Amino acid sequence: MFESEVTELLRVRYARPAWAFIAGVRDATGSLQRRTADGVAFGCYPSRGLEIHGFEIKTDRRDWQRELANPAKAESVFRYCDRWWLVVSDETIVKDGELPSTWGLLVVRGGKLHATKPAPNLEAQPQSRPFIASVMRALHEQIAIEMRGSAKAKELEAACARAADAARKETARSHQDLAAKYSELRRAVQDFQEASGVTLSNWRAGKIGDAVAAMLRGDGMLSGYQLETAERHLSEALKSVRAVRQALGQGNAA
Repeated sequence: MFESEVTELLRVRYARPAWAFIAGVRDATGSLQRRTADGVAFGCYPSRGLEIHGFEIKTDRRDWQRELANPAKAESVFRYCDRWWLVVSDETIVKDGELPSTWGLLVVRGGKLHATKPAPNLEAQPQSRPFIASVMRALHEQIAIEMRGSAKAKELEAACARAADAARKETARSHQDLAAKYSELRRAVQDFQEASGVTLSNWRAGKIGDAVAAMLRGDGMLSGYQLETAERHLSEALKSVRAVRQALGQGNAA
């Protein structure tokens, strides 16, 4: 896991309104600052003692070994806390006997933090003004980040609403276009049926289409030219028949 992911689990464990959790708290401000705690949680309920808990996060064993090599590193913030915790992403990071007796141990298991060793109650020193100034600065920065995140969330929500509205309008326009095309097609069918006297239906549509196509191609039908030619031939044949009849009539008379 990343340190930021472990920090978010601390926010969940030390959540409002019972706690005020602040990430990245230095021991002072300006040129006085020397060390930084990965997190500090301030208890907000008097019934729970208004305790201050400090946290050191480790996601790598080598990082923890460097911490062990310099035990005084945490003291600058440790001294203001009622309890101090080592928070690890995997329990294998800390070997047996390595954890200082004044530290508690929080381990990530199943997406949650579990206290495998409770942090003992310490004799916290009164907080110095440089430390209080550092806490106020870290709190202000955290609030600013949350406000920016909230503004971005609202902006994203507004963008999604605009996109959804545009999609609804586009869908409505598509429906209107389809309705207009359907009405136009229906009028065309009605005009055809009235002009031709042919009623279109599902079972006759194929036959009617074949007939229209054949007529346009001239297949199986007489074209206008063919009809004129046939009429001329029939007229000439009729004249020949009349001439023969006339000749036969004259021969009978003789």
